[in-house]
Amino acid sequence: MQGRAHWSRELSGGQRQRVAIGRAIVRDPQVFLFDEPLSNLDAALRAATRVEIARLKKSMPDTTMIYVTHDQVEAMTLADRIVVLRGGRIEQVGRPIDLYRHPANLFVAGFVGSPAMNVLPGRIEQAGETLALRLADGGLRHLPLRLAAHRAGTRVHLGIRPEDLHLAAGAEEPLLHGRILLIEHLGEVQIVHVESQAADETPLLVKVPGTMQLAEGMTVALAASTDAMRFFDADGIALHDCSAHGWAAANG
Repeated sequence: MQGRAHWSRELSGGQRQRVAIGRAIVRDPQVFLFDEPLSNLDAALRAATRVEIARLKKSMPDTTMIYVTHDQVEAMTLADRIVVLRGGRIEQVGRPIDLYRHPANLFVAGFVGSPAMNVLPGRIEQAGETLALRLADGGLRHLPLRLAAHRAGTRVHLGIRPEDLHLAAGAEEPLLHGRILLIEHLGEVQIVHVESQAADETPLLVKVPGTMQLAEGMTVALAASTDAMRFFDADGIALHDCSAHGWAAANG
């Protein structure tokens, strides 16, 4: 027993994880429960072990795997369905892409996705066949979005993913204006932090190609497709009665 215990102490964290998974596999269980199995591994080993678990999952299609994690990358890449929990309460259940593109509330919108979704406070001035939205900078945006008329006069939050914002080009009408505060160069992409009056005190995050020539202090105009816009009510619950029909925007 002492020799066996000594042998196990010489294993690395990743090796111990593999041994534990292997011991579970040989029992031919119907259900696996993984409780943050990669949390103590370094970044490279975590990525490699995540791939191994994904391969294991595909090789055992009739076996249920319940995977608990705080890492959204693990959840998005490994899950068929994700259950988002907060304080013991289920916030949303669905396919990874559905949670990413159609979050049920602001908590899910901020929890799923990195960088998190940009959230802009606003007020609906007009609803119906078109939407007139007043943001924190005081400007009025006229968007080709159908929204139930009873929404007029209510406060909302406009959510846009960083990769869904882009620099307005040519005759494209901008949705937002701002000044670049910081640029994070990540190689393939850049995360641009933009100060905008429409975003209150929180900088907007914009994901652009790494080859784009930008500089801190530069003033930029940002645009987004209405298909990429998500609306939440004052309590942070997603509005599901909003649909796009084309694109145009005007600041007034």
